[in-house]
Amino acid sequence: MCISDRISASFQQSRFEKLEIFTKVLNLIESQYYRNVDTERLIQGAIKGMMNTLDPHSSYLDERVFAKMQESTQGEFGGLGIEVSQKDGMIVVITPIEDTPAYKAGIKTGDKIIEINHESILGTPLEEVVDKMRGKSGSKVTLGVSREGVEGIKRFSMKRKIIKVSSVKSDLIDNHYAYIRLIQFQKNSGKSVEKAIKKLKKRSKNKIKGIILDLRNNPGGLLDEAVNVSSIFLKGGVV
Repeated sequence: MCISDRISASFQQSRFEKLEIFTKVLNLIESQYYRNVDTERLIQGAIKGMMNTLDPHSSYLDERVFAKMQESTQGEFGGLGIEVSQKDGMIVVITPIEDTPAYKAGIKTGDKIIEINHESILGTPLEEVVDKMRGKSGSKVTLGVSREGVEGIKRFSMKRKIIKVSSVKSDLIDNHYAYIRLIQFQKNSGKSVEKAIKKLKKRSKNKIKGIILDLRNNPGGLLDEAVNVSSIFLKGGVV
């Protein structure tokens, strides 16, 4: 056996030992906890916890949450128009999507949602919070938020609506500079950016001197579309 084989074998043994600890803890909870537990929920929680140790942008989406994310990246969904994440048990607003009920009501990036319809949601899983915020178009909902620099709970009453989000907004500045605002990397974002550039070039009679790509408060989205958008501007190498 060569040195590399020994290192690989040692690494595998260390991994199995750590997985054995996880299995022992799981077995202890199942056998010793004061009431019955949902094993699948425990494992899902462990996976989410593992992802949370990486960085603020890495997370595990179960089938239900993933389906909802897919729904939002199609450019149409029902609700208030808020991109949220969960950090340290708090529901934090990543960004209110422009021209939606949340945006018009005054919800801001960084707001912590702590109430829905005057009921506390502290400690509630992210997917349940999303379910509570979504509903039939025209129905009312009140969010209670904690905002930095503001004492107490700030409440916002809104009516849900079908959210149709155009991922790209554009304009021509001083007749020579293309301004492109990319709200989210959703389906066909790459094509929409290309279309916007062509439109602005035509408006400027092909005298564009520069392009401003505005990604402020962009919460992310589909990786393929991020690659497509990057490929428009990066002419060499692999994206």
